[in-house]
Parts: sequence; structure tokens; C-alpha cells
Amino acid sequence: MKASPAGGNVTMVLLRKRSKVVVATALISFGLVAGVAGGLAVYSLSVGEAPFAAIRATTPSATPSLLPGGVRLTPENMSRVVNAPNPFPQVVAMVNTEPIEGQILAWRVENSRMYYESTGQVPPESQLVQEALDKLIREKLFEQEARARGLWPSRDEVVAYAQKKKKGLLEVPADSPERRAVELQAVEVMYAALGFSINEMDSNPRSLEILEGEMAGIRLANQIEQGLPVEQRQDLRAAQAALLAFKDSLRSKADVVVLIAQ
Repeated sequence: MKASPAGGNVTMVLLRKRSKVVVATALISFGLVAGVAGGLAVYSLSVGEAPFAAIRATTPSATPSLLPGGVRLTPENMSRVVNAPNPFPQVVAMVNTEPIEGQILAWRVENSRMYYESTGQVPPESQLVQEALDKLIREKLFEQEARARGLWPSRDEVVAYAQKKKKGLLEVPADSPERRAVELQAVEVMYAALGFSINEMDSNPRSLEILEGEMAGIRLANQIEQGLPVEQRQDLRAAQAALLAFKDSLRSKADVVVLIAQ
């Protein structure tokens, strides 16, 4: 069964302080806090990869101390996400012959459920699954487009990027050391589920694979921005609409096969 094209709303959150940005980027692979467009959502200021202004953060979160919807970023909440039941097969969709893993979908669904619980209105399970899967498909397509345009970073670039991100994560801000300690515990829970630790993020193959996609996504976002008129770049809503239109155009041309019931 072919997946139908789907768009998605993007909630704009601008993360300004470096310490906040670094923690937020640590969560990209789950789509928690940092979110959804091929890892491009939030970035590390120390790396020098300037992002598309309209997509510095693309999930509903006021600060990187919160999961979407105001859910606290704690080891307990992160553990709930990574230990959520996984009712899905190993592969839930194929996007231009590349798989989307059922385990990642299960994590995304649970994260979305926590957000909706915080609003007091939890939609049907089928809607949670559809929304999460649509986001994963868009991420995969964005990543593929970045590769097709020759924007994929070299391994040396990725290692340097990871080293700077690790350093930023481990720096403790003087104004909130207790909060950072809790955030780092939550990040470690997430990374452990992916098979590495913060200290291993600049050497572990899975970590470097995730960061490759993140860097490529930032570069593609920058390329999109450069193609917009100046007035559109300066208008967050207009820039957001341009990004969504671009992602929709990728979906309309893609060979997407969904392998679970919808």
C-alpha cells in the first residue's frame, strides 16, 4: 500500500542560549525537543553550521528542558519513551528502498502520547501512529535529498562535529548545574537505548551515522534558505511554509511503501 502525501504543522521555537541548544541537539534522533526535518531542527552554535532561521526548532517545546507539550525532560520520562511497548514489525515503511525501523516509530508514538496527555486530549492510537510515521518519512526524504545534492559531510567533519557537541553537553552552566545534571541523565538514557553514551558519541558508528544526517539536513536547510527571497527569509511563517512545500514536493515524487495497517 502506498502512503498518501502528508504535510505537518511546525511549531517555531527559537533556542538562543548555547547551553540550551546543545542539550536540545542531543535529542534529535528521537524527535524530542529538537525534532523532525532530517536532524536539522536545532544546531550547535560552536560548530558553525548556521541553520535555516525558520527551523531552528520544530517540535512543540518551550525549552530543551521540556519534552513536547511541557513534559519535563527527566530520566523517568525518557525511560518511559525508550521502554514503551513496540507492537510494530522490524521495518514499518520503505522510503525509496530505505527502511524506517519499527522501534524508532514506537519511541516516536510514545513521545507524542506524552505530549497529548499534557494537553488533556489524547487522540486515537491510529492518529498517533500516523502522525509519527509521517514525520519519520519526511525526515528520511529530507536526508535522502541532502545526500543527492552532495551535501553529505565527510567522516572527519562528522567526528569534529561530534567532539564539539560532546564538549558542549558536558559543560555545566554556572546558573543551572542541577538542571543540567538531570538533563544529562535523560540524554544518557536515550543514548543507551541507541547503543552508546555521551562519552562515545564521537567514536560510536551509530552516533556518527545520526550526526551525519543532522549535518546534512542543516546544510540542505541552508541551501533552501538561500533560494528564498529576502523578505520570505525574514518572515518566519513564510519561511516555514516554504519548507513544508519543499518537503511535500519530495513526498509527491517518492516511492513510499507503508508496511503496517493505517
